[in-house]
Amino acid sequence: MKNPISLFIFNSTLVPATLLPLFLAAAPLLGRGADLAPFGADAKGSPEAKLVGATYTDESWKQRRLDISLKGDWHFATDSGEEGISEKWYANDYNDSTWQVLKSGLSWQEQGVSHHGFGWYRQKILVPKGYTGVPLKLTLTKIPSDDDVWFNGVHIGGWSGEYKYDNQILRSYTVPASLINYDGPNAIALRIWGGNLTFIGDKSGLIAGPLVAELDPYTVEMRQPDGPEVPAELFDLSGAQQGKPFEIIFRFPPELASAGAQLSYRLTDYKNGQIASGASPLVSGPDHASRAVVQINRETAQTIYLRGRFQAKLAIKDASGHQVYSGNWKLDKPAYPARDNDPLPALPETIEDTPYGRLKLVDDIDCSQSLFDEIHPYLQSGFDAGQLRETPGSDVAVKISDILGKQARESENGWFAYRIGRGTLTPHTTYLIRIEYPEDKPRYCPIEIQAGQNFMDVGWENGVGANDVYDNWPLSHQWQWYDVIVPLDDKTVGTGGTGSASATNGVWIYFMNKIKPNSLFSMWSGGPAVAHIKLYEIDPAKNSPVIQSPQGLPHRVLSFDWERQPDSHPEDLVRYAKLMGYSAISPVIIKWAFANYSDPLNGYDSIIVDSHNYWTSKKYDPAQGEAVSPIPGIKSQHERF
Repeated sequence: MKNPISLFIFNSTLVPATLLPLFLAAAPLLGRGADLAPFGADAKGSPEAKLVGATYTDESWKQRRLDISLKGDWHFATDSGEEGISEKWYANDYNDSTWQVLKSGLSWQEQGVSHHGFGWYRQKILVPKGYTGVPLKLTLTKIPSDDDVWFNGVHIGGWSGEYKYDNQILRSYTVPASLINYDGPNAIALRIWGGNLTFIGDKSGLIAGPLVAELDPYTVEMRQPDGPEVPAELFDLSGAQQGKPFEIIFRFPPELASAGAQLSYRLTDYKNGQIASGASPLVSGPDHASRAVVQINRETAQTIYLRGRFQAKLAIKDASGHQVYSGNWKLDKPAYPARDNDPLPALPETIEDTPYGRLKLVDDIDCSQSLFDEIHPYLQSGFDAGQLRETPGSDVAVKISDILGKQARESENGWFAYRIGRGTLTPHTTYLIRIEYPEDKPRYCPIEIQAGQNFMDVGWENGVGANDVYDNWPLSHQWQWYDVIVPLDDKTVGTGGTGSASATNGVWIYFMNKIKPNSLFSMWSGGPAVAHIKLYEIDPAKNSPVIQSPQGLPHRVLSFDWERQPDSHPEDLVRYAKLMGYSAISPVIIKWAFANYSDPLNGYDSIIVDSHNYWTSKKYDPAQGEAVSPIPGIKSQHERF
């Protein structure tokens, strides 16, 4: 069996893993814990530097990074379900010697593999001892579908897109030093969803991209005050919503820590909006590097949380005031594991009257509460095309307003969002969401509820007056409740994309207005304003309304189409329909010309939504005989449930 061999790129030289120990023996590396000569040392090996007249850039110490190439051969196996998880194909010591070998840069279909489902890739790399303590950054490829990545048996990341056919963002994951076996083998395992997917085609796997593991001694790290230092991409920023302070550690070559050297910094959002600025002394650290520690206070921490992505514009001056370095460091992939995964404590047992009967109250959010005191995860942002498939967070004006005798959270443009849910919610059951809003003036409020893959786009608009051509109902000038029945799915949106967080801890509700700042459609004079959001348990059988058909009058049928209906569990749709008061519901049979979402039917293209909510299709060709399913082994749409 042919084994994948890792290659190392060092100072632009490609080095086979087998020769690396000999190559490193003469290499001027600098790594945390390394006993190696630092860049810029004098003839006696002193780390003191002669900085006068020198100007450093990020390229100056590029040679101190080590790039381990992941291109070439990978062990590969197919998995139609969850066999790889149950048998721990991701484990460090898993024996993959019987797997076939595929090359990166080509889809698995191009290499003779016809498969719909997961494709598993495994490779082992050697991480040199000279880089002990340095974290590892894996930069893979622009994977067109969902992925998961493990390093030495530990899951380190994954991504699932909201719109399944435009998911090709470059996958990049950071491995903490604690998971790395220095001077020994390290197992990388990838699980990628693929097949002949509609709008993507048969282009599955590690097709194109950098495919490199990078060791950088000057990785930016963060920590709680006096806490452990972790790579910035792995530091949990969830607590920054409530203003929990933290510190940013910037590292540079040791020769920059000359006596009196100082780092000036300016923190901005990705559109250069000012967040904070200041200066910090540059000192020698325990990791053979100079370092500057930037203190982030309560207010700045919350601002960084709300902006989501930020960058640091840095400059270093020596004791005489001569600038020796300037650079711009992007910190645009923050982590929020607690925001995604931590449940909120359940409310005391409370039963309240609602239009659907007496229901158990699960959660109640006071939207006027300060974010410093708000325990519910919260987000806000303006709209910007530059944020597509990126962490949101451009600046937006959200305020607390006094409206009709109550305080409410109000936004004229952009959006704000809460994760609602206390205790443990139950997927594939139904809930009632009630939103308290004012009819003080004509308002427009689109809402998106991330109840799973089948997110719900709902909302309200207030009437503008009895004489309006379109919205000719009067304003009540009172607070009202907007009710939404939610069929809860397994997942909600998380840091890793749609479906990357469990819905058992709650679901995200977004209140939106996509108009420019201080601008609205002519018939409205206000955007979203919300005082409370309440969540209730609701029983589709017990709490469904009684349908009273008119007697002695013609009966008419109201039909409507829900585009994402084929993605839904049929039982969930039936429960939803009962609570909405529908007297009948029918699955989509034929839609969009010749698309058939049922058993293969002669004359129609067969379309199935697979278990990861990707559409797959097979055109009907009478010359080939009977219509067949696009997924081998699955005959019809209903078999995926």
